Amino acid sequence: AFSKLPNGELHDVSYLLRDRYEPYMQKVLQDAQMAPNLESLRYASPSQQYHKLPYVREDFATIAKKLQLYPGQPRGSRRGVILSRHPQSQVLVALVDRRQGKGLLPDSELWSLDPGHVFRSGKPNQSCRQICSEAALRCVEQQLEFGNSCEILRQHFKCENGCGHQ
Repeated sequence: AFSKLPNGELHDVSYLLRDRYEPYMQKVLQDAQMAPNLESLRYASPSQQYHKLPYVREDFATIAKKLQLYPGQPRGSRRGVILSRHPQSQVLVALVDRRQGKGLLPDSELWSLDPGHVFRSGKPNQSCRQICSEAALRCVEQQLEFGNSCEILRQHFKCENGCGHQ
């Protein structure tokens, strides 16, 4: 894909290259203030500083609607971080996934994999609750997304073609 803008209109986008982008994002997120909730940003004064707002994929549709983002799956994220603006106040918002926010969020805001959690594979169309009840276990839906990694999936499936989703 190429830009159809006249030469020089796109400006310098080299900050998007990994060696510059990663340190930039780290600085932006270290300096960001924690927001207690999205509503607290509605009347905040715009500045050049981001406000970190923890989120989980399960709540993304609700947050996306309020921020006027695409309501499906989180898009445009990098390591669980989505940069946006509050539509009313124009305050800069950094949505930080609680499952991927280590080093970006306080420990009290993180969701971590329970080291004792057991992942089991099931048959097509079998729910977590069905699989767990057959094994006298309890389905903990908050832990399911941690199983969506090559490390866990390889313990249960052959993955002949590798892990293309990561």
